[in-house]
Amino acid sequence: MNLKLQETYKLGKIAIQAGYRFFEEGKNVGFLFFDASVTAIEKTAKVKTLAGAVFLRGPSVAILVVLEDKTSDSSKGQPRQRVALTVQPRVAIGSLKFTEVVAGIHDGKTAKAVAEKELEQELGLKEAGISLADGEMINLSELATPEKTGTGGDEHLPAGTFPSVGGSDEYIVYFLLRMKLPSKIIDGLDGRETGEFKEGEKINVKVVELPKLMEVAAWDGKVAAVYGLSRHLQSKGEKKLEGLVF
Repeated sequence: MNLKLQETYKLGKIAIQAGYRFFEEGKNVGFLFFDASVTAIEKTAKVKTLAGAVFLRGPSVAILVVLEDKTSDSSKGQPRQRVALTVQPRVAIGSLKFTEVVAGIHDGKTAKAVAEKELEQELGLKEAGISLADGEMINLSELATPEKTGTGGDEHLPAGTFPSVGGSDEYIVYFLLRMKLPSKIIDGLDGRETGEFKEGEKINVKVVELPKLMEVAAWDGKVAAVYGLSRHLQSKGEKKLEGLVF
């Protein structure tokens, strides 16, 4: 947990309330729920105790997969651009077909390695005849929200985006995978059934036009974030995102 408190507060005891194990038949702790006692050192402090309920789950990755049709007629303007999304059950919100970007929990490897693993698992790229080596993986988080090292009086913050700082340590590292593929290959991804069945994943791939991304999947906070980061970087003239039409 990357917890850095102001000098006027101290971390006392941590009361663990619950934990959840997953991966490799439950060998690793996945989620942890605890209450941290964080109290003021100075008696004159206006706030004596800080709210300390924490859902500890660690970092994640999320990837927007942009597929550019290399068989389209470029003389007529930009090639057709589509995105590959996933549709899967999300019990926490009572949905059996929630549309979102490819994503997964950071399990100790590099963020890029985790992203590549999730892309293979959730989109079934190998079975579809697609190699990640043929695409460009762009780390949007490193470009838009670079790591703060904690020097010069700043707090340390990783290169990522925190979706719920009120109660969770999770931060998400965002990538954009840009690939040029034949139309037939892109069409073949749509509707594919994928996922790690033994881990309870039931995923269907959904391919939609890039300009319709927010219309189709804005309910997913990761979609809204990756859309905002991409548009922000485009406004700054990021060359890696040139030609993408959101």
